[in-house]
Order: sequence, then structure tokens, then C-alpha cells
Amino acid sequence: MNLITLEEAKAHLLVDHDDDDAEIERKVLEASEAVLDYLKGAPIGQPERNEQGAIVTDSNGEIVYVYDSSGLVIRWQIKAAVKLLLGELYKHREADQDGEVPTQWGFGYLPRPVVALLYQLRDPALA
Repeated sequence: MNLITLEEAKAHLLVDHDDDDAEIERKVLEASEAVLDYLKGAPIGQPERNEQGAIVTDSNGEIVYVYDSSGLVIRWQIKAAVKLLLGELYKHREADQDGEVPTQWGFGYLPRPVVALLYQLRDPALA
């Protein structure tokens, strides 16, 4: 499931040509899946809020999410995290690390800025 559109991805990457569209689409899917895996099933939709800013719930106490003409509105934190991870994947798509763990993130981990955006949304249950 892609959490951002190709147009959003290209705008974030500052790509104004169509030559890399297939590669960018793959990277969007990869970044989206990594973010979804990190969230462990936590809701990705933007909750509806009332005039006071409180989250709206229905008669069963379930959170009401915002929808627009294209479907569920994804939380801004999740979109931002996907864009940040996309930038890393696109920039370092052919990088060889020679067994070195990058200083900003290690093997098996997401970059710290991505985690900072997602941490409060994550289900803390054990994997």
C-alpha cells in the first residue's frame, strides 16, 4: 500500500522528469511498507476533530477518521516519515556500506527522524 502518491514523492525528491517514475514508485512502496511494519497495525488515518480540537468518536466510541474524494486521509506524520525514508532510499539506492552501520541509523532500524515522527503513533506491543 502506497502511503503517498507519485506526485507527492517526486515533489519531495525535487524530480521534474518521468525517467525515474518506476524506480520512485518502487521506493514509495518500500518506504510505505517499512513505515507500516514499524507502526505494527496502528491506525494510519487522520482522526476527525471537533471545534475544540478533541478527537471525534461515533456512538460506539470508535474514532471517526477523515475521508476525502480519494479515500482515507493519511496522518501528516506518516506521510512525512514516508517522504524522509523515500529520500534515503532514493539517494542511497546503489550505495555500498562495506559492512559499516550508518551513523544515523543501524541495520534493521529506521532513520531517527522517521522514528521521531512515528513513535507516538506506534503500537507498543511486542513483535
